[in-house]
Amino acid sequence: MDWLKRLLQCPVLLGIIFAVSPVFALADPPDAPIAPDSLVQVLGKGFDVSWVQFKKSMESYNVQMVRDIAQAGFRHIRLRTNRNADDSLFGIMDRTVNDCLNNGLIPIIAYGAADAEENADSTHRDSVVAWWRKVAEHYRDYSHRLVFDIFIELSGELKYDYEKVNNWYRLIVPAIRETNPTRIVILSPVHLSDPNYLSQMEIPDAAFPYAMAEWHFYAGGPSKTNAKKLWTTGTPEERKLVTDKIQTALDWQKQTGVPTWVGAWMPGNYNKGNDYTVPEQVVFASFMVRELEKAGIPWAVNAIHHFYDANTNQWIQNMLPVRDAMLDPGKIALYEQAGYGGRITRLAIGAYDQDFLQQNGLLNNVASLMIPDQMQVTFYESPGFSGESRTFTQTDSALAEANGTFNFASLKVDTTLQTGIFERKTQGLNRQPFLQGFPNPFNGTLRIAFQLQQSARVRLNVYDISGRFIASLLRKSLPAGRHRVLWQGRDRFGRPVASGIYLARLKTERFDKSIKLLMLR
Repeated sequence: MDWLKRLLQCPVLLGIIFAVSPVFALADPPDAPIAPDSLVQVLGKGFDVSWVQFKKSMESYNVQMVRDIAQAGFRHIRLRTNRNADDSLFGIMDRTVNDCLNNGLIPIIAYGAADAEENADSTHRDSVVAWWRKVAEHYRDYSHRLVFDIFIELSGELKYDYEKVNNWYRLIVPAIRETNPTRIVILSPVHLSDPNYLSQMEIPDAAFPYAMAEWHFYAGGPSKTNAKKLWTTGTPEERKLVTDKIQTALDWQKQTGVPTWVGAWMPGNYNKGNDYTVPEQVVFASFMVRELEKAGIPWAVNAIHHFYDANTNQWIQNMLPVRDAMLDPGKIALYEQAGYGGRITRLAIGAYDQDFLQQNGLLNNVASLMIPDQMQVTFYESPGFSGESRTFTQTDSALAEANGTFNFASLKVDTTLQTGIFERKTQGLNRQPFLQGFPNPFNGTLRIAFQLQQSARVRLNVYDISGRFIASLLRKSLPAGRHRVLWQGRDRFGRPVASGIYLARLKTERFDKSIKLLMLR
């Protein structure tokens, strides 16, 4: 070690080494590293874009697109590219990355090496390694909010060869880590990023602890004929196709501790002419988003040009209901004009009387609407939810009557779900217990009353409409008779719950009953 001691005592030699060596000349990103679990919390909803992929998209790109996407409520952009890592690429990609970072969007660079994937020999493999080494070095001092997605979607000879893909990852990841030791990298499984093949993917040690996995489903949209991605009316079997994929990813996450992200899905089969109407797309999209949100998995939709016109810098009006369903599948959207035009108002589950409608410019001023999956809205001709009514259960582009008007003085937004999602058959007891909440709807304290036919160990919990646990109100042995419990409208952490439908579930050894509660803030 004498040579090292002499080296450290020679400032001239040290200066030369630091000047020429990329290892010692690293510049640090301006912010702290982001843990993958933390990134998942902020990724939210995003779009796939071709702003740095196709010439036409590159020419039409402008910063207003980024601003509009962020303002709408989306949180990340997947920047797909298949171009050489040279000055021409960096010229446009620097601009888009900086625009995203400056406007609150997380940019994710995703590489599509089509030639290398079609002919996956060592020469093409080395070209992919070199591409990522150069890109990583170029962006080494950028914010950690910039993320690297190693492959857009594996194809060609790499489509099914997981062993070769794993070997490629063993070379690509260390090349990135030479200059980006703490930036998050995202790896994908084979079979077009199918979550069923996550278990075959080997994430190199160099990737940790800043590693995530990507998977796709319905990347080309659902189908009315393909049994593997069938969606017609949203039957239980069709919904199970969706939830099974999500559960597969969740199981893998639990086993490995690596969070995942859906890098591509479509509300309609846009690449094949799209035989799904806007109302059908709304139902599928709102169900997909609701299930992914329940699982805590962020996602990107394929792709922005189906929803936003880059030439006019306008959201495509006919697709606004689909966009709005993806942004918040728990709220309907009311549009001022027919065909989903004009001002947009979002309403959660609840009752809205004449005063509210008048104060918010909605009274007799709704011409079309978006209704997410398993929701409905009822319009009443008179205040106080009285008089003749019309109930809508699906998205509608024109609400006007034959005379060209659509008048109403109050409305209710509700769910079409059955309330007893926790109820099950019990043995040896024919009589169901009395269970009631009042006032209902409520906006402060709710009194829940119930009656026991005999003494029992009782549990009384509150859940949201999806079945997620909210709060425990009672857990003790009680004698037969009538009992009452108060709920202040707060969750288990003492935080006020949002407006919406909740379920109070009363359970003993001999029965299990639930009732619907409506909170209005």
